[in-house]
Amino acid sequence: MSRTKKKQNGLQSQKEFKESSTYSKRMTQGLIFSVALNLALLTSVVFNAVKGKESHSKYKSTSQYIAQANENSSSLEHALIEKSEKKLQELVGQLGNDMHIEDGFTQRDIALSVLSHQYDLDIDRALMGQTPIMRYIPVQGAVGNTYDYPVFSGLTDMQYKLIQTFVKNEKWPLTSSGLFQKLTQGLNDESLKSAFYLSKEFMYIEGLFCSLGVSKEILLNTVLQGTWESLSEFIANHNQIQDFSNSLRIQFLSQYLDVGSEYAARLILEIDAMHALKKLDDSQIVALLGLLEKKSSLTENFALHLAIGHRSDWVRQEACRLLYHYADLGLPEPFSYQEAMGFIGHKYQIDPSHMLAAATIDAPAAFESPSSEPSKVYVVQDGDNLWKIARKNKVALDDLRQVNRLDSDLIKVGMTLVLP
Repeated sequence: MSRTKKKQNGLQSQKEFKESSTYSKRMTQGLIFSVALNLALLTSVVFNAVKGKESHSKYKSTSQYIAQANENSSSLEHALIEKSEKKLQELVGQLGNDMHIEDGFTQRDIALSVLSHQYDLDIDRALMGQTPIMRYIPVQGAVGNTYDYPVFSGLTDMQYKLIQTFVKNEKWPLTSSGLFQKLTQGLNDESLKSAFYLSKEFMYIEGLFCSLGVSKEILLNTVLQGTWESLSEFIANHNQIQDFSNSLRIQFLSQYLDVGSEYAARLILEIDAMHALKKLDDSQIVALLGLLEKKSSLTENFALHLAIGHRSDWVRQEACRLLYHYADLGLPEPFSYQEAMGFIGHKYQIDPSHMLAAATIDAPAAFESPSSEPSKVYVVQDGDNLWKIARKNKVALDDLRQVNRLDSDLIKVGMTLVLP
């Protein structure tokens, strides 16, 4: 009995050993399979990452708009994607290819679409004002954006020859937007500037300022410090209104204060300093003062009026900072308005007891000297010059120059002069 039991126990142990071996074998196989699967997944991830990086690099170097086509793309989309990778001269060469694609469109239609969309080719100028029939084809971009490509239909052989001749003969066959983008990229070419001067957008801005004698170069430098969207939006909102007032001019220039345009800041003062003092809000005034680092009699008088005026503490402190800057000094810290008024009163010979009265006078340079009646002021009118103003007000021309700290006899409409 004991021997039988031992035998049974031995058989049981053998069975358990076999089962344990089988279990271990299966575990080992499972682990091997798991490791192999993880390696495969890791390889796949690395491969896709590298492939994605290569695809992204290709996308960046060939087109900023189009991703690779997929099986659901139409023939037109495939053609657009293919041609979006072509260089300018290759696309121009395709303008003679009338091979049919689909829906009545040809290879040259697609080439023209890419030239218009990606290279800003001015189709209207090329066709001398003839308006072609156009439809838009949406194409999914590489970063998930959808771009609407204009595709022109029904253009004749003669019209395509006109376009080819236009591209061949014009140095800058671009739309106004395309010319603007070239200029903002820092391309300093006089012929490019001349081409932009002839755009309807620039001609509108030039017309807005023509009565003031502002040069094209200054206007160009001003608009280039902003965006094409802000320029075109302003023109779209106002070109139907025959308004050439200083108010509209300053409204146009004010949008360039936030982008740090010194040209815009100085034009605002030269056009109508009084309008700026009364109509611009505090944030615009502070932005304007921040752009007047270069001292002149006009900027100094403007800052002086704000420093002793009734604007907010924010504006008055910024005006004081500018006056200290003009004196080659830093604004004392912590800032004390009373201390600043003492400095300003001493420098500009203003009686502190009269500063409040001076601040109520509508002139940037209106202040009282310690021993005189309040100074009289004169706002420059259209057609004025210094000699006329001196004669009209019976003052010496040299005295008029000196009291207003004028470096030259150049004055602007709206400028305020102190009469000696």
